[in-house]
Amino acid sequence: MEPGYVSDDPTRISRALQLPPSATMGPGTADYQMVRLDGILVGGWYGDVTDEGVATWRKSVAEVAQRTQGPIGLITCIRESSSPPDGELRRSAAKILFDPSVAVSLLVFEGTGFRAAIVRSVIAMMFALVGNKNAVHKVIGDPKEAAQWFVEHTAGQPWRPDSGEILRIIEALLTTT
Repeated sequence: MEPGYVSDDPTRISRALQLPPSATMGPGTADYQMVRLDGILVGGWYGDVTDEGVATWRKSVAEVAQRTQGPIGLITCIRESSSPPDGELRRSAAKILFDPSVAVSLLVFEGTGFRAAIVRSVIAMMFALVGNKNAVHKVIGDPKEAAQWFVEHTAGQPWRPDSGEILRIIEALLTTT
């Protein structure tokens, strides 16, 4: 079984991830898993970033935005083992991060080494230069710091989460096998 992949049965995946009761499983494969929590979409990437995965991610963002009828929160968790996408696929994925329905965008890139630090720096620069100026964006490596930042920056949103719920989802997506 691939890292981060539990099964095709959402009930078993949900139990394995130990999701809070208010979270629901979205689509997933051996390469990614989506989790919905009110007006928030959390995506975990484990393996290759594929055309199918990016299309599913885009569709999931649109579904959450339509359901909330307002701005949404987006958290993207990327395992250090995840393969970087090629140029065209990277541009397609970046467009999702800058979707106008996204009010708060957090990217949690796992890892403590040089490669992880460089990736976080490049993405943070991309957010600063071409990001949705109506949204706040952050790239963080530590799950606990990420959950705290996200909750602080969602004040006033009707779907503002509990930091413990967000932390459990982030940690689950980064560690469940």
